[in-house]
Amino acid sequence: MRVRERKTMPRVTRLMAEQLLSDYTRNKRELAMMRDDSIPSTTPSYSLTSGVQSGNPEARPTEEITMTIVADARYIYLTTAIKSVEKLLHQIDPATQRLLYLVYMAPDPISISAASTVVNQSQANAYRCVLQALTQLAIIAGYMPAP
Repeated sequence: MRVRERKTMPRVTRLMAEQLLSDYTRNKRELAMMRDDSIPSTTPSYSLTSGVQSGNPEARPTEEITMTIVADARYIYLTTAIKSVEKLLHQIDPATQRLLYLVYMAPDPISISAASTVVNQSQANAYRCVLQALTQLAIIAGYMPAP
């Protein structure tokens, strides 16, 4: 008799996928703040050279600001994390989206078993849906290879 081999996600990979989901809202806020901080001021410069003189760190051209943002490792991480979660949310059904929101993204997260009652699913099905979503997110984010 053949025993079906059960493939499980490594614990570290699961924790990383859960972290992406729980940080999603905060990452979006932080990215928006980074973008707002990097937009040059629309207030005109009052220097004789319009603020473009060398050595003036206050008046950098837009190109330099853009290069700084793109080269920033935190910016790259945030955009990658946000895009990974958004791609997952577009691929899964609304009931699973609601489960993930209640368990990971809500201001007051609840357990999977409590969330299963909110979305009218059995606990086993809720755990299965969450694990499948976490596996999908880990693959999208590049934490584990596709099967």
